Amino acid sequence: NGQPAIIDVGVETYTAKTFSPRRYEIWTMQSAFHNLPTINGAMEMNGPEYKAYDLQYKNDDESAQLSMDISKAYPEEAKVRNWKRTIKLNRGKNIELTDSYELNQFVKPVEMNLMTCLDPELTGDGTIELKSTSLFPDSHLKIKFDAGKYSVKFEKIKTEDRRLNGVWGDFVTRIILTTLVRYNLDVHSW
Repeated sequence: NGQPAIIDVGVETYTAKTFSPRRYEIWTMQSAFHNLPTINGAMEMNGPEYKAYDLQYKNDDESAQLSMDISKAYPEEAKVRNWKRTIKLNRGKNIELTDSYELNQFVKPVEMNLMTCLDPELTGDGTIELKSTSLFPDSHLKIKFDAGKYSVKFEKIKTEDRRLNGVWGDFVTRIILTTLVRYNLDVHSW
């Protein structure tokens, strides 16, 4: 319907800090506030050496699919051997996000982060409804996940910066799906 649901928050109004070595102290510059996993407590790193590889793309009348290995976008302390992320658009139906990964070592649970400008509500076993807001009245989305593998937390973030506030309203929400069990090798779809 053209209304946002899962979003890229964007950047706040540029300041001297934005262009300084301290830029990654700004929350909008950290991967935990993007639609990315935090692996063994480690966020994606900055710099040209930290990037996805093995990109593959398929497109036809039924679907469009992009997959890549994002493991090299993370530092050594993430202890990730490989992490294949696949995003598939099933035209007219839904979007599937599948993460298949292997860790060299389990240190702490993986957090899957999703950002939204809508109002999330855990409505059933493995279902999060993203409900419309006054700023986005025609939006509605359901996220389905394996409730036996994740706990769910919603973190409301006040958009104090006028640039972000003008786009998203007073708040955005980070949805954090945290693995409940210890996985070194697993496939998660959500």
